[in-house]
Amino acid sequence: MHTAPPELHFTEHVVKDHGSLALFWANMGSHIGIYQLSFADGSAYIGQSVSARTRLATHRRRWTDAISVGFAPCVVERLNELELAMIRYAEKTTPLRNKLLTNRPGGNEDLVVTISPGRELALPWMRSRRGVVTPPWPVVAPAPAEKRKARALFTRSNYPSVAAAAAALIAGGLPSPTETQAVLWSVSALPSTNRTQGFRRLLTLSAGRLEILRIFEVVTESSVAYPGVINLAPGTRRRDLIDSLARTGLGPDALFIARYRAVAGVQSLEAPDLDSLNRLLRDPVILNSVYQLVVTLMRQGSAPLGRFHNRLVAKDLLDLAREQSTECLGIS
Repeated sequence: MHTAPPELHFTEHVVKDHGSLALFWANMGSHIGIYQLSFADGSAYIGQSVSARTRLATHRRRWTDAISVGFAPCVVERLNELELAMIRYAEKTTPLRNKLLTNRPGGNEDLVVTISPGRELALPWMRSRRGVVTPPWPVVAPAPAEKRKARALFTRSNYPSVAAAAAALIAGGLPSPTETQAVLWSVSALPSTNRTQGFRRLLTLSAGRLEILRIFEVVTESSVAYPGVINLAPGTRRRDLIDSLARTGLGPDALFIARYRAVAGVQSLEAPDLDSLNRLLRDPVILNSVYQLVVTLMRQGSAPLGRFHNRLVAKDLLDLAREQSTECLGIS
């Protein structure tokens, strides 16, 4: 059993058969706490439950190669906190089968995912191996609402700047973006999320279960502003991000910590306008951090925001991203 946070005291049991595991649980007072399954290949899975005996029985039906079980009781109020702490301890030395909360879902190697029947691709951790932007597919039978929102976004006077920022993120921060669109990442046009008088979103680009880029319109009696927020990986050094902000003419107050269940410690940058947002999304430190967060989310395997995906907007952005990538390579 790995070193654990001081608040957790694990009892470990080597799995021999279901009878020996039943005896192990019979000797445990509480079944509320943090558990760890260790597997024959050296990997592990860490979780929490208010009924760990039942939860582990479910896991053992899914995974038959468990060689030991560890359990540490704790109070219900601290389950989330201590589960995350244990994951952070364990993942320093052990590949985890967890997809949520861990900083390396799927381990350190390339993860091959199925996009559709018969179509697979790799999700590498290295941005330099992310794949190119291939020509986007034609949009077949777009829904009326999809067409209406795309048209409303396309006809805005500032759409070129909005599109340039989103395309820069797609080209530099997403793996195989044409192939993974709608399945592992999505873009929504003029969503109604948190809309109020004088405040709305123009575009949201998401990966997995989390928004990666949000571009807003803020209208007051005397001005109109178009700020943007970029979400970044937890592990990126704050000093490096502050240096990137300085190169863009922004101060450290533009950097803050966001709170998300999908990935703990997500860092966010707020750009006050589209010009500074576009400069940030051409900075390699920013793009590397975006990419790490995106791949972490994609490897978790859940993309509920895909139902808001606007294929017409995605095609336009992919076309622009492909142009940007070609220009960067000096291809005419």
